[in-house]
Amino acid sequence: MKPNNQAFTLIELLVVVLIIGIVAAVAVPQYTQAVNKSRAVQAITMLKSITDAQEAYFLANGEYTPDLTKLDIDVPENMRGKQLNASESENPNQYLFVCPGLPGKSCHAWASSSDLPRFEVVLPHTTISYVANYRGVFWCNASGKTNRAKNICTSIGTPSYADGYYRIN
Repeated sequence: MKPNNQAFTLIELLVVVLIIGIVAAVAVPQYTQAVNKSRAVQAITMLKSITDAQEAYFLANGEYTPDLTKLDIDVPENMRGKQLNASESENPNQYLFVCPGLPGKSCHAWASSSDLPRFEVVLPHTTISYVANYRGVFWCNASGKTNRAKNICTSIGTPSYADGYYRIN
């Protein structure tokens, strides 16, 4: 009579672990890219909402404001930047939003992660002549960032006037 072995052999377990490792090696980078693209799309949505709120503020007051708390939109405090960089963020994958006022009269979404692009928009009523053709245009900026950030910009915009810039609308 033959013994009834119901256990797995070491070779069978190693093959299963190897297959799981290969699947994970392929899936994790794709998942990370999908998460980063989702963060980028959320940043664009928030930046468009900030731009709309800036327009409402402009119509009521005749000027834009660099103070996001004065706008009719709730930008969480931990997502409000104080200057034009994201190094002040404790979370490199979180976007910070800032509208620095003069001279550019533009709004930005910054993330310190090199895998996430920056987003910019020149506000529509800006009177500065060198940005006249770009008023109200949203940009994805991957200059100085990794290829992952460039891939995000490529997937949501078209290449533009400067290296690393992609027009979104």
